[in-house]
Amino acid sequence: MKKTLTKALTIALLGGFAALTTSNVSAQQKSMRDILPLPPTIYDASGNEVATESLRGKTVALYFSAHWCVPCRHFTPKLVDFYNQNKSGNFEVVFMSLDRSDRMKKEYMHDSGMKWLTAPGQGSKEINHIMDFYKLQGVPSLIVFGPNGELITKNGRADVTNSPNAALRKWQSKVAGNF
Repeated sequence: MKKTLTKALTIALLGGFAALTTSNVSAQQKSMRDILPLPPTIYDASGNEVATESLRGKTVALYFSAHWCVPCRHFTPKLVDFYNQNKSGNFEVVFMSLDRSDRMKKEYMHDSGMKWLTAPGQGSKEINHIMDFYKLQGVPSLIVFGPNGELITKNGRADVTNSPNAALRKWQSKVAGNF
């Protein structure tokens, strides 16, 4: 029964992506929840619910991280700087916390200056299913999606670390077919 429930949850979370590539329905006609691998609800840094539709037309990066992770604490300030420099460029980050408690997640966000969106919970089954689906090996991980939900890269962390001034342009030009 548990395996069936887990499989059903995975299909519910990720089923929209397969439908996007096999359906004649355009991305503009689908809800963002069906296009991006997001839990049903996301929140801003203050804890207010945000409609996933606010991500339409944006390059979206999912950031898998946790306060207890030393490499995450080294990369997060770089991502915060990158986000602050690019937030007006149709770019958004959604924090996918693997912290052990909601308190730790909130402290990490506050202490690191994360002013971006966040998925509910911490280390939730939904977040773990998304990590499994994209075969992410650990944290920190940054996967980037184009405005129509197409996967641009699972190595966004390397792009931000190696060329922070060019990473967003690189991602957006890749979607436009110019990369």
